[in-house]
Amino acid sequence: MRKRKILIVEDIIEIAESIKKFLVKFNYEVIGIISFGEDAVAFVETSHPDLVLMDIDLAGDMDGIEAAENIHSNYGIPIIFITANDSEDIIREATIADPFGYILKPFGERELRVTIEMAFYKARIEQEQKEFSRKLESLHETVLKLSGCNTDHEVYRTAIESAKTIIKADHYLLLINTGGKLTEFKDAANPDSIFTQFMDDILSWAKQAQDNGEYLYFDRSKQTDLKLFKNTGFCWGLTMPIAKFGVFQILSEQQQDFPGNDLRLLNLLINHVIESINRINLQQELRDQAIHDPLTGVYNRFYMYKMIENIRKHPDQYSGAVGFLMIDVNRLKFVNDNFGHQTGDLVLKQISILLLEGARQHDVVIRYGGDEFLIMMPETSENVDIVKQRIISLTEQWNKNQNLFDFPISFAIGTAFWQVNGEETIVEVLSRADDAMYLDKKRSRE
Repeated sequence: MRKRKILIVEDIIEIAESIKKFLVKFNYEVIGIISFGEDAVAFVETSHPDLVLMDIDLAGDMDGIEAAENIHSNYGIPIIFITANDSEDIIREATIADPFGYILKPFGERELRVTIEMAFYKARIEQEQKEFSRKLESLHETVLKLSGCNTDHEVYRTAIESAKTIIKADHYLLLINTGGKLTEFKDAANPDSIFTQFMDDILSWAKQAQDNGEYLYFDRSKQTDLKLFKNTGFCWGLTMPIAKFGVFQILSEQQQDFPGNDLRLLNLLINHVIESINRINLQQELRDQAIHDPLTGVYNRFYMYKMIENIRKHPDQYSGAVGFLMIDVNRLKFVNDNFGHQTGDLVLKQISILLLEGARQHDVVIRYGGDEFLIMMPETSENVDIVKQRIISLTEQWNKNQNLFDFPISFAIGTAFWQVNGEETIVEVLSRADDAMYLDKKRSRE
């Protein structure tokens, strides 16, 4: 263990040497004896002692109180005053330097040692509090960043960066729950990874924490079957579940005590990560609900008009025509009246499945009205007829094999094209598609 360094500032050399003997006996390292306040300030700037024993009445222009105030405010080094002056005015003035102790001469070895140890304890607690405040402030900034994140990816990346400010380690891993399987979150901003080398141990460790719903802490000094600690240089590791979303892991090659305050801050970070992901998922769910038909799951009219608005804003991106298939379900009122609205809803759901299967990947299937669907087909021409025929064929095949209804399902289809740069409005185009659909329905009845 490193000896703690102490500077003696005392202008009576006999007293200074006597103090030095005490300190050496107590296994402290005396790095200097200074007689003047100005020299003490200059010496501290380069030597950085752990503690200063300061006489108040010093030779020179700067007394011990002024020197102590300068040292403590600029370097944060704890000061203990050693003085024969016990006047109320001096004691009151000495508090300006925020001393860690005040010893009256003459004093004994035991008194000096106890005062020094208490000063070191107070200094450590003060430093820990400052560090905790710094980390808490950093966490507050992270919470503000998390509130502005729009994707899970942004949340996870922010969480890793925040964890690095809370606790010092060598590896920070995030395992994301994807379809019930934990996979590593990889990000260009955080390329450091040991996942592939110790995949089995890391997954086992992570799954245990997630199943238990509580953090797990391991270190090499304890009994463990994890090769991650038995056969490597890792000294300790921490794994913390992020609710159902995944697991956060920290690994370190440095032996150190794990501060309870750090664990509390990490817990706060994890809680804010969970809240942020829940918020993002809810926002996405609301966005999806706003543009999807709740019954069939296909897009709704609102989304259709958003698509049309986007096409109008960027006409140069659409060199070809936009095709439309207007589709009307045959005899839906008859089905509702004779088989019930639940059966009618099942018909609409099945038709939406067939339309999605028949449409191209970049086509947009829309529930246009009660029993009407619309397929928007950007950059298309003769493909409209191909898609139309594929939908009809899929429906005929489904009717042959289905046992869901006691009747076949069918629909009428009308086609129209919209030249984005043309003079015809979208209302006129949809009207033509609607007219063509009713003409098809009329022909099917003949």
